[in-house]
Amino acid sequence: MPGGLADHTVFLARHLAASREVHVLTSIGAEQESGVHVSSTIGSWSDTSGLLRQFDLLPRKAAIVWQYVPHMYGRGGINPGLPAVMGALRAAGRHQIVIIHEMMAPLSWRPRFLWCAWNHRLQWRRIRAVADRLALSTERWIEQCSAREPALAPKLSLLPSPSNISSVTVSEHHRKDWRRQFGWTSEMRVIAYFGSVAAGKKIEWVYRAWEAAESELGPTALVIAGRQREHIRPESIHRHYRVLGHLPSVELGELLRAVDVLALPFMDGVSERRSSFMAGLEAGAPVATTLGFSTGKTLRGADYLAAVAENDLKGYCDVVVRLLGDESRRRDLSARGQAAYQERYSWEIVIHRLEGLIDGLTSGGVRPSKSVTVSR
Repeated sequence: MPGGLADHTVFLARHLAASREVHVLTSIGAEQESGVHVSSTIGSWSDTSGLLRQFDLLPRKAAIVWQYVPHMYGRGGINPGLPAVMGALRAAGRHQIVIIHEMMAPLSWRPRFLWCAWNHRLQWRRIRAVADRLALSTERWIEQCSAREPALAPKLSLLPSPSNISSVTVSEHHRKDWRRQFGWTSEMRVIAYFGSVAAGKKIEWVYRAWEAAESELGPTALVIAGRQREHIRPESIHRHYRVLGHLPSVELGELLRAVDVLALPFMDGVSERRSSFMAGLEAGAPVATTLGFSTGKTLRGADYLAAVAENDLKGYCDVVVRLLGDESRRRDLSARGQAAYQERYSWEIVIHRLEGLIDGLTSGGVRPSKSVTVSR
């Protein structure tokens, strides 16, 4: 929401605040959060001296946890001053963990994009040299970094991006009641897509899978939730098609617990950084997705999702149709997905792992620091 912190930052800070003092250093305009000190004082993330002055105002023994996506810190994702700030903090004895949600843009033959991608690589090289720990949100990135630079491996940890949707409790009649609000029967099969319609997400594949389902199985509904562009397809007048836009967390949780298939085909393949995927697992929604160059070994071998290669459109449509027609398979994926989420990806698991990194850096043989600064 305008003026708010990113959902991931809010959840991260709130969970950390259960065991330690948390300060969030962020851009001007962010609102306060209960139980967390929010310092919305940064006018420019390129102002090196100004950033260092802000860090000087915060507890010196606190570990600094950076949330890193290049484009959050500069136009085109280019900010050479940011690694300089991290270097100065390291020289001052400050402990730093960088959570990498995005590492760099892909290389391109287009001059402007090539310039950005090259600078992202320079920033990443400098950041990985000065950070104490690098918490990557994608297993595949760890595999690639460790293979290219084995000496970097001890710094690397996997830190998935859990669901940012509040858990909800529903009744045994929820599936039927949820469909009734749209005028659908309790037997109506429903495909859902959750998230923004943007590059990297194959929304056209979702439409094609829906069309295949209607052709082979009969009336099938498609529901799209999340921030959308204006050019939603003309099927918006279809009686089995709903574009719901941004939903409050509870309503979104109810949706995910009512649908038959959550369709999430990604151009680069599913990965641990996809919070929409994590929300589906947590809610027990059977997920139909894709495997690509961002998919690591664990998800490639997972038995809690249905997936095909990122270039196999026909295979994807077949997977969605088969899931819609197989209630037993859907129940199995639902149970396996929820179990995997609790064992591998939940906020409790992620925070426990992050706290281990923080305390390992700040203890120094004495009582671990109970203060942490989250910067984004």
